[in-house]
Amino acid sequence: MRTGREALRVLVKLICAALVLTGMAVPVAAGNVDDFLDVPSDAWYREELSWSLAHGMVQGVSETAFDPEAAITRGQFLTILGRAMAGEGDPVGSFLDVPSTAYYAPYVNWGAAQGIVTGVSETEFLPDAEITREQAAVILCRVAEKQPLPEDQTEMPVYIDEEEIAGWAAESVAYCRRTGILQGDDQGAFRPGDPVRRSEGMVMLVRLVQKLGLAMETVSEPSAVTQTVEEHLARLDTAWAVTYRALESGAAVTRYSAAGAPGGMVSASLIKLWIMAAVYDLEAKGELVIDNAMNLRLRLMIQDSDNTSANVLIDQIGMDTVNRYAAAIGCRDTRLNRKMLTRGEENYTSTEDCATLLGLIWNGQCVSPEASARMLEILSGQTDRSMISAGVLLYGATVYNKTGALSGGYSTHYVRNDAAIVVPEEGEPYILCIMTEFLGNASPTIHEITALSRDVYWASRD
Repeated sequence: MRTGREALRVLVKLICAALVLTGMAVPVAAGNVDDFLDVPSDAWYREELSWSLAHGMVQGVSETAFDPEAAITRGQFLTILGRAMAGEGDPVGSFLDVPSTAYYAPYVNWGAAQGIVTGVSETEFLPDAEITREQAAVILCRVAEKQPLPEDQTEMPVYIDEEEIAGWAAESVAYCRRTGILQGDDQGAFRPGDPVRRSEGMVMLVRLVQKLGLAMETVSEPSAVTQTVEEHLARLDTAWAVTYRALESGAAVTRYSAAGAPGGMVSASLIKLWIMAAVYDLEAKGELVIDNAMNLRLRLMIQDSDNTSANVLIDQIGMDTVNRYAAAIGCRDTRLNRKMLTRGEENYTSTEDCATLLGLIWNGQCVSPEASARMLEILSGQTDRSMISAGVLLYGATVYNKTGALSGGYSTHYVRNDAAIVVPEEGEPYILCIMTEFLGNASPTIHEITALSRDVYWASRD
């Protein structure tokens, strides 16, 4: 288990990530608090939100909205905490309303075993209920006790709703107040039974970080990689999009060629990544069982890009299921519009959406740690190594990827795409996603993708 500052640092990042996912939100980076039209200039949390944005802790639900009033559930909160502290228990526990197949099951049961949380009864946890302010205070108090914070010992006026605070939460609420993590409103009320909102959760974590003295690094672009990508794109006259994300430091860059633009591009077989994730999500919800036949179809769809297997899976789970899952994890540019080898509106995604999904898989956050590991293992067996892989395998890197290609036929588009997790023998692992659209011969595009992959590999080590 992670301990002390390491665990709390990871906890901050994961809880703030959950603030994005709560309410099926679509995460979109904003560079300044002024970008959010739903954050008033006099909002009580504005200063902390500005700090969070500067340190890469939080995102909006759109380019102009933060959605400060969205609530967090008990199951989500325990999942975040458990993953942060590397705490994963038995999926089967004493709570009858926590199915063993639920994504939060091992974390709720771990939290209960560690004494961090209790249910509303011996057999009931209410995982889908919104977590209240007094419940959050108890959990934050138990976490903070692992590394005690300075406390304000001066006498404070009682909350005007002090009598409404449950006896089991009173001491924790008082501790959070003395340490400044969790406070009341302008009227002097604590509102113990109110749900924790995104704005409140964000402020709690900012205060915890600042009081612990944890240095949150500003998320920045990697200069050498940025220069490399821009140099390649400058000499191209076709539509390109490139996203790079370092998986430890968080450094990231997205760039487009002169003919390219932000937003969705024709996905080709990259859309199969979301079909795979949606299948595992349904399994975690107990709505299907991945038997040997389905497991084989998943492997054929990803590793060999088998279109028949993809179409069978689409028939089994439905297009809407895939699109809902993409939206739930914040992939705003991803849309499954038609089956493979059929005519109609194209399927779309973006390099940033691909990087989001691959990042969740790598970090064990796509559906569940177990499902993420299974998806990563499938990606490791990719048979098309002609593009990003060709640029790095020579140097001993390990690659988990999915490619996509269209050359006319059922589509009027000519596309070569690749989305990959690259793990060097030495140095930081990273995600590289490249999407292209062109006319005519694909060979120059494939060679350029390989060359860019090779140069990004070396630039990432600078």
